[in-house]
Amino acid sequence: MNPNNDQFYLRLLLLHQKGATSHDDLKTVDGDKCSTFQEAARKSGLLKEDTEWEKCLSEAASYQMPSQLRQLFATILDLGQPSDPKQLWEMFKLDLAEDYIHKKESEDRAIQLAYWEVNQKLMENGKDVAKCHLEISGLEALPPVESEDSTAEKDLAEGEDMYEKLNSSQRAFADDVLEAIDRKSDKNCFFVDGPGGTGKTFVFTALYR
Repeated sequence: MNPNNDQFYLRLLLLHQKGATSHDDLKTVDGDKCSTFQEAARKSGLLKEDTEWEKCLSEAASYQMPSQLRQLFATILDLGQPSDPKQLWEMFKLDLAEDYIHKKESEDRAIQLAYWEVNQKLMENGKDVAKCHLEISGLEALPPVESEDSTAEKDLAEGEDMYEKLNSSQRAFADDVLEAIDRKSDKNCFFVDGPGGTGKTFVFTALYR
């Protein structure tokens, strides 16, 4: 069994079986010891209702990183077989996309990225969102990409902003490089030296943008 999946069932049992002091305690249901945590969870009735998946995801969302939550969500789809995957998605999609939102992505794009990543995790186990009944209207199981024009415009704007932040010495060097580029000369070589922390990488990045 995939160890990540086994950990999922262990977590599920820990949420519902209070007072257990060992793995054997967690695997014991009505006096019978089960061979796996999955079997124990199933015999305990924890895999029958979507409310259990809701509780599990809600509890995990309070302390797990979004990337971990996406892995957990994919595991639930893969092994738990919830009765209404789309409802679970709607309930937790913002939690699943939280890190992308914090990276200043729009909410729609952040949700698309989270959806694509969940699909990627399912594909690692030979499934996908279609097989797990999580096809969402308006979302694609492929990563959304920006057009080359919009990406170039974004890079140019960032480069101009970085150029404005250069000090006088840095700007003088940058101007020399840009002038050489404008002349389309192939006989110019520029060497930059300085101790760490003086902004060499910042200058190079500004020129690259």
